[in-house]
Amino acid sequence: MSEKKLVMIRESLENMEYPIIFMLMERLKYQFDSTTLQAIKSFLDTLKCSKTAIQKEEYPELNNIFFKLEEKLFSFYFSKILPNNSGSKELHIRSIFLKDANFFMQVMERIRIGIFVAQAKFEASPELYQKLANENNIQEINKQLTNIDVELKILDRIKEKACQLNFINPNFNPEIAVSFYKDCIIPLTKELELEYLLMCKS
Repeated sequence: MSEKKLVMIRESLENMEYPIIFMLMERLKYQFDSTTLQAIKSFLDTLKCSKTAIQKEEYPELNNIFFKLEEKLFSFYFSKILPNNSGSKELHIRSIFLKDANFFMQVMERIRIGIFVAQAKFEASPELYQKLANENNIQEINKQLTNIDVELKILDRIKEKACQLNFINPNFNPEIAVSFYKDCIIPLTKELELEYLLMCKS
């Protein structure tokens, strides 16, 4: 059952790839003004709090890690992605707010699914993960969570989809989407999985 559940979860994650890439490519057609950063952060914080309240109530013990992941995503997106890759088109600041907010929430939703991935993996090998959690064996849990072949397959798929969506933003380099997954989305998802599994002590 857990293996079947894991396949279904992976299908859900794959279905989120086109929307994430599309939103990123669309956003990067427009300028990024660093002077609006604090205003954007306040705007996003308001939306985050209202939308994630239910999810956080379901996993109160993960509240701190949720906030940490949101901050890491925010930092990566606004310090590495936007400043280095934004286009030259102008857009009203409110529209920029909405694009950034919607993209941010979409990516966080994708990262949160890591909880269900971790649950499925635990159900498949409960004794193993209980043992590792009891030992606080972070290194071995991370090893169990890492599948290089699967990750490479994801990155290849991201690049292919970004190339297919080239008509949205011809100036978009597909490697931006690949880097976003490789250096941000995948690591943050695994970080959430790790935190969940560390709670699975016997």
